[in-house]
Amino acid sequence: MKTFKKIAVLCLLICLCLSVGAVSASADYDRFSTTEYIFDIEMDDWGREATFYVSFDFEEMEARINSYTTDSGLYDVVIPSYFEYAGNKYTLTEIAGGNYNELQESVEIPATVTKIVPKSIGYYREEVYIEDYYWDEDGNFVDNSRYGYEYYKLDYFTIYCEEDTAAHIYAIENEFNYEISKSLENAEIVMADTEIYYTGWEIEPEFTLMYNESSLVNGRDFEVEYDSNIDAGEASFTIYGIGEYRGTLTQNFTIRPLPASKLTFSKISDQYYYGYSVYPDVSVKHGDRYLSSWYDYDVTYTDNECPGTGKITFEFYGNYTGTKVIKFKILVEPMQNVTATAYADSVDLYWSYINCDEYRVYIYNSKTKKYDGLKKTKSNYYTHKSRKQLTTYKYAVKGVIYDDSGKAHTSKTVYLTVTTKPTTPTLKLTTKNKAVTVKWSRNSKVDGYQIYRMTNWEYNMEKVKTIKGYETGSWTNKNLSNDKDYYFAVRSYKKVDGKTIYSDFSEHKYSGSSSSRLNGATLKPKKSFKVYNVQGKETKLAWTTTLSDNDIKILKKFAKKHFTDDMSREDVLKITLEWINRNVTYATGNLWNDIQGMSYVEAIFSAKKGQCVQYNGAMAAMMTYLGYDVQLVQGYRYSSYSGSTWQHFWVEAKIAGNTYVFETGNYGRDGTWSYFCKKYSETMGYMRNGKRVS
Repeated sequence: MKTFKKIAVLCLLICLCLSVGAVSASADYDRFSTTEYIFDIEMDDWGREATFYVSFDFEEMEARINSYTTDSGLYDVVIPSYFEYAGNKYTLTEIAGGNYNELQESVEIPATVTKIVPKSIGYYREEVYIEDYYWDEDGNFVDNSRYGYEYYKLDYFTIYCEEDTAAHIYAIENEFNYEISKSLENAEIVMADTEIYYTGWEIEPEFTLMYNESSLVNGRDFEVEYDSNIDAGEASFTIYGIGEYRGTLTQNFTIRPLPASKLTFSKISDQYYYGYSVYPDVSVKHGDRYLSSWYDYDVTYTDNECPGTGKITFEFYGNYTGTKVIKFKILVEPMQNVTATAYADSVDLYWSYINCDEYRVYIYNSKTKKYDGLKKTKSNYYTHKSRKQLTTYKYAVKGVIYDDSGKAHTSKTVYLTVTTKPTTPTLKLTTKNKAVTVKWSRNSKVDGYQIYRMTNWEYNMEKVKTIKGYETGSWTNKNLSNDKDYYFAVRSYKKVDGKTIYSDFSEHKYSGSSSSRLNGATLKPKKSFKVYNVQGKETKLAWTTTLSDNDIKILKKFAKKHFTDDMSREDVLKITLEWINRNVTYATGNLWNDIQGMSYVEAIFSAKKGQCVQYNGAMAAMMTYLGYDVQLVQGYRYSSYSGSTWQHFWVEAKIAGNTYVFETGNYGRDGTWSYFCKKYSETMGYMRNGKRVS
């Protein structure tokens, strides 16, 4: 069978009526409307059109082709089975006319047609001159000759039709070639799924093509082409009949935007607030495909300016639809570098600053088994005083931020456990020929003591004796050299939970006698002392410090509280030096800001804060007040091991033509070293005028 072109005509109304004309209905067609409508219908693959003049039976919803015309020859024409007008569908039941010169080769006539006017299809006509003259009965000559039409069948013309239809009978009666076929216009598309969502790929929805209760087979009975079947919106597919099926059938379907509920959102980890709004990234996936902001959705962040619960709102559009809200936690940033340093009578807690409004310190209550509030502070440290020696304490520290409503948001709590040290031993030395007896205060809570010794020319103390048990309180170091001076220090120890805890070292005592040196001084109370700068090659007067009335009042108060009439000069000055060592906090950061503008005396004896200039400036002030001839020296200290030097202040006292060094400072909790009435030859690490003097 000759292969014909497939023509897709679904009675689409391309142009309504360039003109509307009224013709009289014949008696045979009274049931049709007397008004004709003109439709331009694309008829074949070349895009050529035929103009149909159609009338309607509005009651029976039927249509009749009165005639049709075309500008050029039409091939393989498919006549539609219905016409649509004014939203209604009218089934074609009659073919009454045509253009007898233009329709060529073949025509497909739908089974809906029940009546075909003779010679309306498959014929062409030619105008001819018909001679018609004769003599009538009266002998008159009558000439009825005229021009008319002769009808001729089209050669090789084929009618495609269904069996036992009007078209089939018409083909047989007129002896036309015909082929029995089945038109897809009588088929029904049954969609498998009416809920079709965007996938990101071409969508070919499942369907069943039914014809007279039989399902047709794709590839055998029909082929399918899809259009606009990727993005959300209106899509369609067109079915083309093959084999024994002819015609086309188009099915529209809607691709719906995919709801947000069917998308995958990445998880958001807890966020930390660092003083500015938080914008965590969230990826959105449809299957394996990542969606794009500004293309698939808009994203809005709310409640993300401070700790609490932030929100991310996704508004989808295009191929996606709906809204998705994701919540995430915004936490106060974690505490950093939280440490606890225990002493015998206190615990120092330190931490790094974080972005918060305040810090809260808690202590564990063993009775309630809860943590009780201990301190609220804006500082990065807290000292818990009045602690008991060798006692374990548990602390908790966290940062707090208050939101606009006053609600407190806290960081993750950091917990610390620390055991206080044993009480620092007090120390006394007795020197005899080639022997030094070391005596210390005993502590019934410790496991023993360690004695350390250092000579003039050594920096590191060495352990020379360990005594187990707390009862012993003295030890004699024999076979020493009379040509050397020795320094001694003692610390106690206690084993707690498998860990050895040491006390701070006692004051480093010198085995030589400072009492005789101090007794040689002629005391003359003064109100000022000089400060000399020895950092350069020459000694220069830096400034003069004058004791104010308030300074003298503070010094008198200290002397009244700590000195007694039976004390020696050595006792008085040692008490002063040791008190400064043990009771003053080294001032850095905000602590330094607290004492700026204070005198040495006010900073040390009242505020109990300072650095080397305040420590030794206060010592110089006390010695001046007591009558010693002293000066404060601004020079350098050095380290033989590291090779480094640093600026420092110390006290020089002039006694009987000799210069003695007094040094106090909190270089450990209780002062790991100091000098009391020593010659430079008996000290270490001092530089004057660019030279080492120890």
